[in-house]
Amino acid sequence: LGPLAGLLAVGLAIVSVFGVLSRNAARRRAKIVEQLPVFLESVMRVLAAGNTLEESLGAAARESPDPIRPLFISIGRQVRLGAPVESVLAEAGEVHRLRDLKVMALAAAINRKYGGSLRGVMKSLISSIRSRDSAARELRALTAETRFSALVLGIIPVTLSLYIFTKNKGYYAGMWVDPSGRWFLIASVLLQIFGVAILWRMMNSTGDPDA
Repeated sequence: LGPLAGLLAVGLAIVSVFGVLSRNAARRRAKIVEQLPVFLESVMRVLAAGNTLEESLGAAARESPDPIRPLFISIGRQVRLGAPVESVLAEAGEVHRLRDLKVMALAAAINRKYGGSLRGVMKSLISSIRSRDSAARELRALTAETRFSALVLGIIPVTLSLYIFTKNKGYYAGMWVDPSGRWFLIASVLLQIFGVAILWRMMNSTGDPDA
C-alpha cells in the first residue's frame, strides 16, 4: 500500500503546484489587463506631444505600477537594442498570453508600413478592454455558485479517500494486494488528478481575461 500512498501524494503535489502556478499567472495577467487602459491613455498623451511609439511606451512604463511596469520596461529595453517594436510586442503577447499586446503589435506594424494615427486604434482597444472586463466581472458573479460546486466536487473525493485511509488502512490494503484491485486504485488516482485539473482549469478560466 506504500507505493499507492506515495503515488497519491506525488500526484496531489503535482496538481497543487501546477494549480498554484497557473493561478498566480492568471492573476498577473488579469492585473496587467486591468492596468492596460490607464497605461494606453498615458501612451496616447505622450504620442500627442509628438513622440514616437517607442518613446511613448517607455515614458508610460516608467510612470506605471507593477506588474505592467516591468513588462513594458523589458519591451522598451529590447526595442533599444534594435528589435522592431511590433515584433517585441507580438512576442510578449505570445509569451504572456495577452491578446491585447498582439493587437498593439498589429497596429504598430500597420503604422510603420502605411502610416496613420495610432490614437484611434488605442481608443478602440481601451474601450474593448473595459467592455470585456465588465463582461468578465458579470460572468464571475453569475458563475460563483457553479465554481463553488466544482470546488466541492474536487475536494470531497480526496478528503473522503484520506479519511478512509487513516481510519481503516486495511480497506485499501486488501485491494492493493490483488492485481486487479491495484490497477483500479492506480486508475482511480489518475482519474481524480485528471478531474481536479479540469475543474481547476474551468474555475481559472472565469477569472482570466485571456484564458
